[in-house]
Amino acid sequence: ISFRSVQAVLDVVDATFDDADAGDGVRLPDVPPAEQRHLAARDGQPGLVEVWPRVPQPAAAPVAPWNPPVERLRVESAATVCAHRVAERIARMIGKGGAPEILTAKGRPIRAGDIMVLLRKRDAFQTDLIRALKQNGVAVAGADRLDLAGHMAVQDCLAAAEAALLPRDDLTLAAVLKGPFLGWTEDELFALCHGRGDIGVWSALNAKADGGDPRCIAALATMKAWGVAARSLRPFGFFTRLLDAEGGRAILRARMGGEVDDPLDELLDLAQGFERDHPGSVQSFLRWFATGAVEIKRDLEQGAQDQVRILTVHGAKGLQAPVVFLPQTTGGGARAPDLEWSRADGKPLPMWKPPGAGICGGLSLARDAREAEDAREVRRLLYVAMTRAEDRLYVCGWDGRRAAPEGNWHDLVRTGVARLTQPVADERLSAAFGEPVQLWRWQGMGGIAAKLATPEAAVQATRALLPAWANAPAPEEPTPGRPLMPSRPDVADPPMLSPLAANPDRFRRGNLVHRMLQSLPEIAPDARAAAARRYLDVAAADWPDATRAALAAEALAVLELPEVGQLFAPDSRAEVPIAGLVGGADAPRLLAGQIDRLAFDGDTILIADYKTNRPPPATVAEVSPAYRGQMAAYRDALSRMFPARRVRTFLIWTDGPSVMELTADD
Repeated sequence: ISFRSVQAVLDVVDATFDDADAGDGVRLPDVPPAEQRHLAARDGQPGLVEVWPRVPQPAAAPVAPWNPPVERLRVESAATVCAHRVAERIARMIGKGGAPEILTAKGRPIRAGDIMVLLRKRDAFQTDLIRALKQNGVAVAGADRLDLAGHMAVQDCLAAAEAALLPRDDLTLAAVLKGPFLGWTEDELFALCHGRGDIGVWSALNAKADGGDPRCIAALATMKAWGVAARSLRPFGFFTRLLDAEGGRAILRARMGGEVDDPLDELLDLAQGFERDHPGSVQSFLRWFATGAVEIKRDLEQGAQDQVRILTVHGAKGLQAPVVFLPQTTGGGARAPDLEWSRADGKPLPMWKPPGAGICGGLSLARDAREAEDAREVRRLLYVAMTRAEDRLYVCGWDGRRAAPEGNWHDLVRTGVARLTQPVADERLSAAFGEPVQLWRWQGMGGIAAKLATPEAAVQATRALLPAWANAPAPEEPTPGRPLMPSRPDVADPPMLSPLAANPDRFRRGNLVHRMLQSLPEIAPDARAAAARRYLDVAAADWPDATRAALAAEALAVLELPEVGQLFAPDSRAEVPIAGLVGGADAPRLLAGQIDRLAFDGDTILIADYKTNRPPPATVAEVSPAYRGQMAAYRDALSRMFPARRVRTFLIWTDGPSVMELTADD
């Protein structure tokens, strides 16, 4: 019994896999198909399944014999045509250009968030579909995975940052000049570079700008402004200025379309997240980005922002939608592997055929067994895809240059629905194809009551599946208490500075000290001073040199304190998150905090928290109750986690510096 799909969808699922070959791998092999039927718990609710004819491969345009070999002929592929037809159908469905269609089972108009498009793989069709949906004014959540490094708009942004930092890199500078931000033509770039002799492109640009060339003057001014920004701003600030303040996003949208917004937004999110965990320079961000494949996995759970979701079938497992489109239905399975595995006598044996060699009997048997299992997996994936639909299922596809493989999804579903109904003419598709077109459409109202002998039997069958608590009213949930966050105590924090001290940016100062004390212990002692200065030169570039030097000395002095040497040992940890229940059994509190420094010393746990108060208290009695409560909460939580260990807590005052141990009696 399905609690997701209506009976019309389930009828087509049953009909698709009724055939013995189609049902291989999906149905139980020893049970007749008539005894393996889906029943819909959504009794009597209407549904719809449509199978469109495949889009034919367009004929190539004739080429004149003497046309230049570099001439580009624009011919829309069958996949692109299919993407536009799916997008146009979705646009009409949600009311673009007319009244929206009604989702009868729910009694409301169809929204963009009701629609999910399921793909076999991420390829150019996904890009075509996203572009077509946006051209039709349909809100779309974009791809569920984004390869940022491979997107042209992101590459243009990164190239601009690289050229800003190193304009003497001829190849990068030439790419930026001809790129969308500066917009030089091929002829203008050739005129700059040709005949320049031994000098680089940057020197040639400066020379022509000095000669009064207006194009070079404007490009040189932009490049110099980028250079200043790349050295003074953090990555997020630099890319925000490039895309928003300087209109870079609008330029990229005009050249590549509205689909650039998703990767550009992810680039900005990535830059902002990078600044939280790394030294925030543009150069370090570029190096970090280049050293690893940056793929963004996006959460497209149901109902997010009322947008059409585009997912792979594998990624959609566990999800559902009122309306589902299956466009990639004519492809085959996975590419054949280089090795085949023989399972003779239950022992796996790898078999490999060298190029040009014949196929032996054992290899042929292994290949046939692997292809049969691959086909079963493909059919199981089709079953998953079809049963994601709650109310409507649309199956379409296109013909490629090669013939569709036998047993493709489109043929399987079309054969199944043909067992239920006859093809009907469709004016909309006929107009799109330019010729009379017929499709297969199945609508049903049946449910459990239609499949069982009496309605009473249907009710009893449904109730038998439910546990006892399902028919009882849900108990009232307790009101959760506010989590205890030691870094944000209930009582007020003491003043961070003396009233006589002049430092308006005290919060920033504390953050800088914490960041240095987090990272410097991981660096060799003789290199810490230089690392601290490099960090402050970027993170506090607007502060005077003397202030930065004093701040670096303050952090380095903490690391030299002999009382806390174990806390900064190689096996210690920084910024350790902690969560748990603390307090008495009568009134437990949920703790959510982060310990600045933690280390294990035998059977003792050492924890410390940094405080930048100036001046610090002289005795434990003068310590703020907020700080004492914070360390007591940490001590309580760790004592519950590690009952066999002793927990010692310390406050490290960076002004001085000095160390103060807090005990349970304090």
